[in-house]
Amino acid sequence: MTFQEAFDVFTNELRRDEGLYVSYQANIAMAFYDTCRQAGYSFPALHELSNVAATHFLTLLLRKTPADIKEGEQHPPTPPACNAAYPGTGPVVIGGTAGVA
Repeated sequence: MTFQEAFDVFTNELRRDEGLYVSYQANIAMAFYDTCRQAGYSFPALHELSNVAATHFLTLLLRKTPADIKEGEQHPPTPPACNAAYPGTGPVVIGGTAGVA
């Protein structure tokens, strides 16, 4: 099996199996959270931001081409609590102007 074939099997399983996806998302989020905490970062929205970062990573991993993201679509949607915690920051907008949320 080539790397590409193995990667396709892995990513297809992540898309198909919600439990597997949630497991990977949770583990990635905790790695991000733990790294931030070890570096001395701690703020009220860190837990939620960690989940957003993990979901963003998996979204990037699982998309096949940039064309999979529609023009003007937020990638990924940013939870309101993150925007409230960090005014002046906002979601990445594909094919548009990154704006303030």
